[in-house]
Amino acid sequence: MSLSDWQWGEVILDRPIGDLWGIEVNRASRLGEDIAERGQILLTEAAQRQQAEATSCHREQ
Repeated sequence: MSLSDWQWGEVILDRPIGDLWGIEVNRASRLGEDIAERGQILLTEAAQRQQAEATSCHREQ
């Protein structure tokens, strides 16, 4: 996995707690657990640009 690539995948939202589960969540956790502050999301500049260009998001109930 390259840190400059945008990563995405399916995640599961566990209600009512609000926990997220999935491979991508685990990857993000490993990358940020020693760096990020509580509630902070870390993005590379490339990921931030791609996120800004994203036009839609699919949410399943």
